[in-house]
Amino acid sequence: MTVLIDSCAWIEYFQGSQLGKKVDAYVRSDEEILVSTLNITEIYSYFLQTKSQKANAFIEFIFEKSFPIPVDTEIALHAAEYKKEKILGIADAIVLATAEKENAKILTGDNDFKGFPNVIFLES
Repeated sequence: MTVLIDSCAWIEYFQGSQLGKKVDAYVRSDEEILVSTLNITEIYSYFLQTKSQKANAFIEFIFEKSFPIPVDTEIALHAAEYKKEKILGIADAIVLATAEKENAKILTGDNDFKGFPNVIFLES
């Protein structure tokens, strides 16, 4: 199985929360792990704002454990369609389009994805 780990799941992982422990099982598994380059922006921005001295180390870890998927034209166009059809924010629509293109499940705790097919929803 291929899993795209969403921003909120990575943040929970780095914070060592209960949800983060569930993410750890995927990070340690033999699953193929993906991350959207948009998620990298969100994660890095979050940790820079919290003034974490580990922001760079967290991003390096993500690069070691996952394959970054850039937002290409196909993803951008599908994301625009998802934004209109599913009433998602643009960032979530990009993640959904990326996962679809890569045949991946989305690992997330973001309520905006609750009930979507191909989503592994993290709950405490």
